[in-house]
Amino acid sequence: MPAASVDRGVRKPDHVVMRELEGEAILLNLETETYFGLDEVGTRIWTELVASPDVERACEVLQEEFEVEPSVLRGDVERLAAELVETGLLEHRSTEDRDPPEPSPRVAREPGASQPSSVTRSVP
Repeated sequence: MPAASVDRGVRKPDHVVMRELEGEAILLNLETETYFGLDEVGTRIWTELVASPDVERACEVLQEEFEVEPSVLRGDVERLAAELVETGLLEHRSTEDRDPPEPSPRVAREPGASQPSSVTRSVP
């Protein structure tokens, strides 16, 4: 799926449940029974994607938290968003659905913390 397809932003569908435990998350699509595991960095990216009106804003916020080149961060965020849209764990925001939920809390990162270069682990 081309990265441009997620530029307008994504949201969590009603049929998706997210559970976080110790910074990691499991996403479950109740309609297809597809589930997906996210590490701490992937969980943070997912949280910001659903809290932001679009991918651009999510990347701006995440750039403040992670020491990574902007192009690398953007690529990782777009790939994760596209993969989650493809599996039905996120969906595109409609033009009427541009106002996101309340902003997510910002997470401070220690120097040397995980970088978003390996954001997900898919669980079959």
